[in-house]
Amino acid sequence: METLAGKRAARLLKTFSDSANKDTIRLSSADRESWLNFIISSHLNDSGFSPDQLFHWLVENDWPGKKAWDMTSEYTTARTLLAKYSTQK
Repeated sequence: METLAGKRAARLLKTFSDSANKDTIRLSSADRESWLNFIISSHLNDSGFSPDQLFHWLVENDWPGKKAWDMTSEYTTARTLLAKYSTQK
């Protein structure tokens, strides 16, 4: 994962996944901040970590399938939005 996501993004994702409560419907504010830091780092480092790879990584790291799917969808939307914003600065 580190090769595709980049060292910082990989570390942020692992830290988020290790500390987040995977059983809740919504992320806590601290978990949300960690998740968003991962997405921002992925954007800033032009991460090649695809949504499909993220989904599989989340499932392999004990995230429930529906939650992993929702987070992957959010990742995709956020990366698209950040990319669009970056081209308009």
